Amino acid sequence: MNIDTLLLFFGGQTVVLIALIAFLGKVWVNRINSRETVKSNQLLAKLRAELQNNLSRLSERNESVVHTHKHLIELEYGHYQKIWEALTRISPLFESVEKKLLSSEEILITANELHEARTSLGYTLTSAYPFINKSIYDAAFLALELSTKASGCLWENEKKIKPESALHESLNEFKSYAHEFQTYIKHTAKGIKVRTSAMVEFSD
Repeated sequence: MNIDTLLLFFGGQTVVLIALIAFLGKVWVNRINSRETVKSNQLLAKLRAELQNNLSRLSERNESVVHTHKHLIELEYGHYQKIWEALTRISPLFESVEKKLLSSEEILITANELHEARTSLGYTLTSAYPFINKSIYDAAFLALELSTKASGCLWENEKKIKPESALHESLNEFKSYAHEFQTYIKHTAKGIKVRTSAMVEFSD
């Protein structure tokens, strides 16, 4: 069943919640540091339960109420999805940097990919605001700033990557920014959950 069919069958808000449940499940576990997996899984289960409860409530609504807010909700959620795509494009690049330090060619490719990914995130945030919740924007913007700082650890200047010795010296600083970046991914996920719940409450 494609997205257009789902929209017609369930109504906009229901599709938002279904998509969000699947989206959080996919992103959350894959992007958290391994030592935090148990804790993050517990929080994910809680988020899923709350979102499922909201979905159940929506299914009991009059269809006309759901469709009243359908367009705005689809538009807002579309921005959140693009932000997540940009954020999760950056995460694996952080994870691969340390493995590629011994290859100047591979680290250059990764550094360029990171630059492109954070540029994409910046463009996405600029396009989305003020059409999204400000707290979500703020969390994602802080993630953008951290990715910019991390990227700066890899470059000697705008066109030249740092030599291997300098990259090793910058590695701890890079990893610190990467760790903070993951924190703001989690903040953004929580923000989307809260905002989605607020959408449901607004329709009561």
